[in-house]
Amino acid sequence: MSIPSPNQRISSFRNGYSSVYTYPFTLGFNPPIDPVILDFCRFFTICLAQIGPLVWRTVACLRYLSSKANVNFTFSHLIHLYHPNLIRHGVFTLTARSKKVLVNPEDDRDRGWYIRYVAVRTVDLIGETNIPFPEKWNFEPTMGDVEPIPNFRGWVDSLLKIATREQRTWKSISSLHGWKVKTHGFGIRGMTAEVAMAIRMSANAALDLDKARALLPKRNATKEGSEEEEEAVSVSLPALTTSVCLPISTAPIFVPLATSTAPASAPVLRQVLAAEI
Repeated sequence: MSIPSPNQRISSFRNGYSSVYTYPFTLGFNPPIDPVILDFCRFFTICLAQIGPLVWRTVACLRYLSSKANVNFTFSHLIHLYHPNLIRHGVFTLTARSKKVLVNPEDDRDRGWYIRYVAVRTVDLIGETNIPFPEKWNFEPTMGDVEPIPNFRGWVDSLLKIATREQRTWKSISSLHGWKVKTHGFGIRGMTAEVAMAIRMSANAALDLDKARALLPKRNATKEGSEEEEEAVSVSLPALTTSVCLPISTAPIFVPLATSTAPASAPVLRQVLAAEI
């Protein structure tokens, strides 16, 4: 594992390596990368760095709930529940297709994730069985075909039965598993954006915690919540279809779902959640 040099960005390409934000790898997921995340990358032909924090949290919550309900959970389930959007020139986030969401993945402690990233050998990160795997940053991902899910309403019902609304939140589920991050991978108090940039001054330098400690400011650690987010512009992917692959536009796009061809997952989800007490 190495920290990129100052002239390298998260989107920089190096054959055999994957640049990843440290945020999801400090939460303690087991396995570290859910199969749905890998399928997400393959479907859109994107690298792991393009999976935003909210996607990681959503997948983790749905994995836990589906395991508890003893039902399957796939990439198709995720896309039937959430509409993919782009921020920060290609990072994916999700928007619920229903006003009443199945899980609430929001977390007010994920600020600053975009300044902390490292480069890791792809094979070490995902294993030989998943090679080949996308390593290049895809600036123009497209929405393709997503398989319909038989008895999707029954699948949603099974999750509603085993957890209350409060129990279907990131706050509740992460507390149950101890999924918590403050330093985003630099397990040292006081690690700030300035320190992270200082460590990058040496090209291809290996991650060195002793060096990090030496660079720490002699002041109290700043709270993660005090970091200011950079302004980000959200771009919507085309609405889900089962027969058309559409390119991303520079402005939000809405394509009505065709009654005869598109999955009716969103209307069904609204009906199911509306009946929830």
